[in-house]
Amino acid sequence: MWAKRRKTLYALGLFLIFLSFLIPTVLIWLHEPPTCFDGKQNQGETAVDMGGPCKRLDSRYLNKVKILWTRALRLRSGYYNSVTYLENPNATAGARQVPYIIRFYDDQGVLVGSRKGKTDIYPSKVFPVFDGAIDVGNRNIVRAIFEFTSEPVWYRVDKTPMEGLKITDISLKKTRHALQLTAMAKNTTIDDKADISFVAVLFDKAGTAIATSKTYQPYIRAGKSKELTFTWPLTPKIPNSVDIIPLIPLED
Repeated sequence: MWAKRRKTLYALGLFLIFLSFLIPTVLIWLHEPPTCFDGKQNQGETAVDMGGPCKRLDSRYLNKVKILWTRALRLRSGYYNSVTYLENPNATAGARQVPYIIRFYDDQGVLVGSRKGKTDIYPSKVFPVFDGAIDVGNRNIVRAIFEFTSEPVWYRVDKTPMEGLKITDISLKKTRHALQLTAMAKNTTIDDKADISFVAVLFDKAGTAIATSKTYQPYIRAGKSKELTFTWPLTPKIPNSVDIIPLIPLED
């Protein structure tokens, strides 16, 4: 009987030792480490799958984008270009393809047209939103109002894709029928830049925008330059200052 009892105790001891190894292994196997896609607020997140180590950010801890101004500028008879300057005060937060609407009014306050679009919001930057060839028939636009139609979905963005693009050699030439602006865009980085829009805005002495236009470059190779040309068929007065701002879509 004693021998049988001793064998039982040995077997029980071995079984307990086996369980002491098995249970932690099973618990480790069943445990799912926290992620930014698990639908839980964990790992230092400030909301479910937002903030902390997650790339998506919690909008409650961010500043709103400022709409600095919007202008509709006559391009030719019946057509206008519009430009809006936005400022994102958040240093490391950006958003992709945020929808907006611009409404255009005549001198009687009557709505004469609108334009819908989408824009990226770049971190810690003042940047333009350009809309071209707005057809209002024989109406004159005197006021434009820009409005976002949904809240941005914010993500951590450490730098803008336009960094390293330099604008040089800006030159204006007025002819009898047009005003032409040329400049050089140089890619000073070691990486190629692709899908680049350049928005030009002309300002008078009071700092008011008097003309705007946009051109496009599919790519600029690392260390290379491309010439930019903007033309206005209705000759505005010679501007006091010029902005040429490159824009590249944020990565998904």
